[in-house]
Amino acid sequence: ADNNVLKLGDTIIPLSEKETKALKIFAENINQIVEREKLMKEIWEDKGIVVISRNVDVLVSKLRKKLSDDRSIKFITVPGTGYKFSVGQEAS
Repeated sequence: ADNNVLKLGDTIIPLSEKETKALKIFAENINQIVEREKLMKEIWEDKGIVVISRNVDVLVSKLRKKLSDDRSIKFITVPGTGYKFSVGQEAS
């Protein structure tokens, strides 16, 4: 996990392998809804691990906490579907 870090300004934030994968998926889909099923499939199931949607919720919760110092970054919950990752002024 040596290279699983995110740099925000002068702050270095260590990320787990799963957090890194999730953030990459969100970054590729900014301001779009990312379904829980997509996250489950791309982060866990390729390793043959069966997961529940709660695993995704916990992972997003950890990312929210780690990125909370930057108020321009938002993970918006879309009930019954997934999450929307918003960066910048749209993240009001």
